[in-house]
Amino acid sequence: MTENKPGEQVTICVRDLSVGYGRPILHDINFEAKSGEIIGILGRNGCGKTTLFRGLTGGARVFQGSMTAGSKNLAKMSVRERAGQLALLSRSAVPLSGMRVREVIEMGAYAHTGFLDYLGRRNKRKVEGYARLLQIEALLDEDMGILSEGQCQLVFFARTLMQETPVILLDEPDASLDVYNSHLLFTGMKELTDNTGKTALMVLHNPQTALRWCDRILVLAQGTAAAELNLHSSGREEIQAALRILYPEIMIQEVRAEQDEKITMCYFRRRRCYDDYQSVCKTKDPAGGV
Repeated sequence: MTENKPGEQVTICVRDLSVGYGRPILHDINFEAKSGEIIGILGRNGCGKTTLFRGLTGGARVFQGSMTAGSKNLAKMSVRERAGQLALLSRSAVPLSGMRVREVIEMGAYAHTGFLDYLGRRNKRKVEGYARLLQIEALLDEDMGILSEGQCQLVFFARTLMQETPVILLDEPDASLDVYNSHLLFTGMKELTDNTGKTALMVLHNPQTALRWCDRILVLAQGTAAAELNLHSSGREEIQAALRILYPEIMIQEVRAEQDEKITMCYFRRRRCYDDYQSVCKTKDPAGGV
């Protein structure tokens, strides 16, 4: 992890947010994201992580509270204006069979250039640059229909970067990636936030991924933000206590790596699930049955 960067600016600010669909799923959500930061959003299945992103992008109902990007109210922006502030890598992106990889990546520039300009020479150079960053340049002229799910995910990530927004939202970005491609995606995101000041918010399921790549972690539980961690200043016990809101058996350990770099690792104490199962099966009911 790197130290907090000087001259950070707030790129997105959420205050007292309640968001959902027919009823609120999340309530009283408060956080700020700063330039150059990666924020991991952790929570159990169904806790509202994706709903939070949908609220930010206009896909869910905001019942109360405010969301600003820079100094602008997200709720009052048009779709085009919002696309100039936030780019979303969705976990449900659909492969576009019949289109070449480079054409799909080029589509990301539409939000800030318009339909007639997004195929310009400058954008073609950017397409090749993002493809090189993610090691998919050999696929640029391939049809999307022949790509694996993981390869498609890297293409969609490149398209998201082409949108050139100050804030990038990634919803379970590594869900279909192998270990190495996952490393490429997170390394690429880390390089961009460090070098360009972009902000990334990432919905994640693996706490180790959050500990490895994020500057801060927002823990969602019971419909709200149950904890927030600054990984640059939080100690082992504080991290463990926050993560145990979600994972009661998690253990946190700090180890030293190359060049004396401190790495925070997590693991789970082994549960004797079969013993629990046997205990339940052997319990007799009041009628004397098993």
